[in-house]
Amino acid sequence: MSQPQKQRNLFDDGVFKPMADIGQGKSMRLRLGLWQNNLQFSTKINDQYANLNLPLSEFGVFENWFKNDVDKTSRNKNLAATLRKGRDNQAYGMLALGVGEDGIWYIGCADTAGTRVKHRFVPSVKFSYVNDGAPVTDAEMSYRLVCSWFKNVRSILAVSWAENYKTPDEMAYKPGGNGGGGNSYPSNNGNYNRPQGGGGAPSLDFDNDIQF
Repeated sequence: MSQPQKQRNLFDDGVFKPMADIGQGKSMRLRLGLWQNNLQFSTKINDQYANLNLPLSEFGVFENWFKNDVDKTSRNKNLAATLRKGRDNQAYGMLALGVGEDGIWYIGCADTAGTRVKHRFVPSVKFSYVNDGAPVTDAEMSYRLVCSWFKNVRSILAVSWAENYKTPDEMAYKPGGNGGGGNSYPSNNGNYNRPQGGGGAPSLDFDNDIQF
């Protein structure tokens, strides 16, 4: 019997992977993939791998906010979404897109304990740009990199969707099957860090001021 073909992750390239400081002098790239018809953002939070799933409709919300509500002069702005799963709509993480006071754009990820990781769009040391004789600032380059990131995601998405789309029957739970947590990292679907001593994950509340 032939083995099923392993799903390819067409997003497994550095252009989709902004870098983050994850503590203890370590850094990690954000990984993007298509899983169960969701864009899956994968990173490491509190030394545990986390997969955060965003339907394409919700990805479009971030994309439209970036295109219509901010520009390269924006500072200290972000859009954040609490992610929930299951029949009881249990919060398991958060995704944010934003820009800091320094003009550097980022994708933020958080777990239920409130630990936050910021994957920053920073210029590569391998390229230096000059615009009409003046060096392009890191802030302007960061904005241009996010523009490029959205364009690259959209261009690959059409191909990846056609190749990896799952029908409702294929996504339905089948006893004895492999559940899995996605393409990027070995974790539960919507991994979150449970507090010591058992019990459910604490509630997320990002209605107030969000700082990364």
